[in-house]
Amino acid sequence: MPAPVHQGPARGFPAGWSHPARLRSRSRGSAGRLWAVHGSFASTAQRLAAAGKAAPDEATRLQFAVDELGRLYRHLPLCTQPPLAGSVSAPYYFDWLDHSSNDAYWQATAVNRRYAQIKVPALNVGGWYDLFLHGTLENYTRMRTEGGSPEARAGQRLLVGPWAHGQDSGVYQSVAFGAGASRAMSDLAARQLAFFEHYLKGEARDLGAPVRLFVMGENRWRDEEEWPLARSRYTRWYLHSDGQAVHEGGGLSPIPPGEEAPDVYLYDPRDPCPTVGGPNFLPGLEIARNAGPMDQRVVEARPDVLVYTSAVLDQPLEVTGPLTVVLYAATTAADTDFVARLSDVHPDGSAFLLAEGILRARFREGCESPRPVEPGRVYEYRINLVATSNLFKAGHRIRVHVTSSSFPRFDANPNTGHPLGQDGPADRHWAVQTILHTGEYPSHIVLPVIPR
Repeated sequence: MPAPVHQGPARGFPAGWSHPARLRSRSRGSAGRLWAVHGSFASTAQRLAAAGKAAPDEATRLQFAVDELGRLYRHLPLCTQPPLAGSVSAPYYFDWLDHSSNDAYWQATAVNRRYAQIKVPALNVGGWYDLFLHGTLENYTRMRTEGGSPEARAGQRLLVGPWAHGQDSGVYQSVAFGAGASRAMSDLAARQLAFFEHYLKGEARDLGAPVRLFVMGENRWRDEEEWPLARSRYTRWYLHSDGQAVHEGGGLSPIPPGEEAPDVYLYDPRDPCPTVGGPNFLPGLEIARNAGPMDQRVVEARPDVLVYTSAVLDQPLEVTGPLTVVLYAATTAADTDFVARLSDVHPDGSAFLLAEGILRARFREGCESPRPVEPGRVYEYRINLVATSNLFKAGHRIRVHVTSSSFPRFDANPNTGHPLGQDGPADRHWAVQTILHTGEYPSHIVLPVIPR
């Protein structure tokens, strides 16, 4: 029989690199992927040089570029990245910039257009802070229904830990999820062996439940029969404010808003809101220093960040499943970005990041169909935060914050509406962003609440 597929956080290229979920970053520019561009191209250049197909100094140049990512992230225009210009190893970087929508260029390698051609079981392994989590979850759910054989559909397995891409200890700068959270201490190795013995050696093995998830906050593994969980109660938590969210005065509750004053902030791409933790891979090897559940208070103190916080919870609340923020917003720009983040606020005030999402305004109707923005007009923006599994304990609070950049995970939108990668430093313009929360425009987050 065909060999089964194993896709894990340290092996993310098969599951994620060719998955269209990456277009969410590609359609926003390449800054958030420069570590991969420079790192992987340096390795490619070394192999090409050894084969006599590239100059030896190209590999050296790209390798040194990895040590200068902080400077290179800020280089504009993106289409003139110095280490990549004229590189034998990097020509498709410029193809990426030229194909900012989900066109035939990307569809030619999109795995989610070919599930019917995949006829083998797969063990899909990911992390709540893995930048490829979207692809991992979609591969699992759609292969269950669209796989190319009964064995492929029935043989899908999913395991998600509290991990980042390439970081599977469950220990971060600010949060440790317990000894059982690590790959070494979990039963992942045993599951892998049983999976391979069952499908490769033909030995009958009890593979257990098809889904195994780590519930953060509670810090324990749990078996499930499906993803998303059938018992989920998708609940809207609405953004509230009298225009005070920029001073951390916004509220969050299941009660729909009345006629409340909008929140307004200034987004300046010359001073973008920084990436602090979350599902990133910056700068490459020092993953635990930069990814995961980092405290967001330093970000939330900025004047370009709107903060919406629930009342203190008197009962625990579990949120496990896909996450979507729906914003009703207007901008003065020809194009811009909106970023939303979900955090767990502890009794001491620390706000640990759970999930992050971003949407470029012109892609609000999908990556296949960019649409210009009419300045001043209110649009609905549906921001995909992918998914999480977290128990908000009694005494904690739920927080959503909204801004317009997460740099350098994503390039800072210059607000021009020009083709991707063409704007230089002088082309950037500030934008006034307005977030509405009224009966007509009820901005909210949809939380998959799990009854207990």
